[in-house]
Amino acid sequence: MNINSISGTSCTGCLECVAVCPLNCINVFTDEEGFLIPRVDETKCTNCGLCVSRCPSNKDTNMNLPLQAFAFQAKDHAVARNSSSGGAAALITNEIISRHGIVYGCTMNEDLKVHHIRITSNEKCSDLVGSKYVQSDFSEVYKTLKQDCESEKPVCVIGTPCQIAGVRSFLSKDHQNLFLVDLICHGVPSQWLFDEYLKWKAEQMKGEKIISYKFRDKTKYDWGTTYRAATATATATATATATADPFYQSFIYAETYRESCYRCKYAVNKRVGDLTIGDFWGVQEKHPEWEKKCRDGVSAVLVNTKRGQDLFEQIADKADVTESTIEKVSDHNSNLYKPAGRPEIRNIYYRSVKEYGFTWANKMMYSGKRYYVNLIKRMIPIPVKKMIKKVLK
Repeated sequence: MNINSISGTSCTGCLECVAVCPLNCINVFTDEEGFLIPRVDETKCTNCGLCVSRCPSNKDTNMNLPLQAFAFQAKDHAVARNSSSGGAAALITNEIISRHGIVYGCTMNEDLKVHHIRITSNEKCSDLVGSKYVQSDFSEVYKTLKQDCESEKPVCVIGTPCQIAGVRSFLSKDHQNLFLVDLICHGVPSQWLFDEYLKWKAEQMKGEKIISYKFRDKTKYDWGTTYRAATATATATATATATADPFYQSFIYAETYRESCYRCKYAVNKRVGDLTIGDFWGVQEKHPEWEKKCRDGVSAVLVNTKRGQDLFEQIADKADVTESTIEKVSDHNSNLYKPAGRPEIRNIYYRSVKEYGFTWANKMMYSGKRYYVNLIKRMIPIPVKKMIKKVLK
C-alpha cells in the first residue's frame, strides 16, 4: 500500500509523504483543478507503507486545547498597519530572527506564486508579511527543516494547520527548539485558479501584467478584507473589498477550497500548533475598549502549549494585549469549531473557469443577491452602522 491509496478528497497537499519516502519515488503533480497532489512511481515503490503510515490525513495528530486566548496588536504602528491583522506573525518572526534563528513562512515570488521559504535575516522578514489566500507550495520546507531542528538555533514554522501537522509527522519526534504556529484557516483555493484570476484582472487594468498583489491592504479601508493589485509600470492599481471581487468573494463564501478543506479535521478548538494566530473579528463587541484600535487590525492569539506560552511572553511586551477566551475568539471565527460548508457551486466552479475563463466567475458574482446586499452595506457610513448595531443589541 502507498500514498496513491489516500483519497483525493482526503489529501491536504502538505506533501509530507514526498519528503519522508526513503526511495524518493513520490513526485508532485497538479490535479485537474490545479491543486498539488503526490503520486507514487509504482515502478520504484517497494510498498514499505511509510508514506501511508505517516500521512497526517491517515492518522491522529497530537493536538491541545488552548491554555489562554488574547487580543493582540503590535505597539509599532507600522508593524500593525503592514500586517493583515494585528502583527502577531510579524513579531513572532522578528523575535525568532533576533535570536539568530530560522523561520519558515509563506510568501509570493515575483510571478505571484505562493510558496513557503526559509529566512534567517531581518531583511527577509517583510517577505512573510500578510495573508495569502492561495494554497502554498510547502515542499521546500522539508528539505532543511530536520537539520535546522537538530541545531541549537530556534526554529519556527508558520502555516495552515494541515501543514503544521505535516511538519509534526515528518519530524516524528519533538524538538525543544521548534515552535509551531498554525493559522485560523478557512480553506485554500489553488494556485491555478489564482493565476487565471490574475490574467483576467490584468485585462481589466489596461492589459498590463500584475506584479504586486496584497490580499489584506489597509491603505483605503483600514482593517478588513480589501485587496490591492498593481501593474508593472504602476500606471494602474486596483483596490476593493472582498465582496466586490470575483476571486475574493468566492474565497469568502467557500466556493473554491480544496476538497479536503470541507472536511478538515483541524477546524476544531484543539490546535496542532504551539500558538494559533488569526484575526480577532468582532473584538470591539467582546472587548469594547479595543474599538479605537480596530483601524489598525487586531490579532487573536491562542496559546496552546507551554512552549507557545514561552514564545508569547517574549513578544507580549511589544504589543497591546488583553486576555480573552476561546469562546469569544470563536464567535466570529467558525473554523475554530467546524470546517467550512461546501456550497453547491463548488461542483462546477473550477470546471467552468477552465471552460469559460474567469469572466464566468465575474458573471456569477453579479448573479446573486448577496453582491447587492453587500453593496448596500458598503454604502452605509460607519457611524450609521454602529448606531444600527447598538439599536439591534
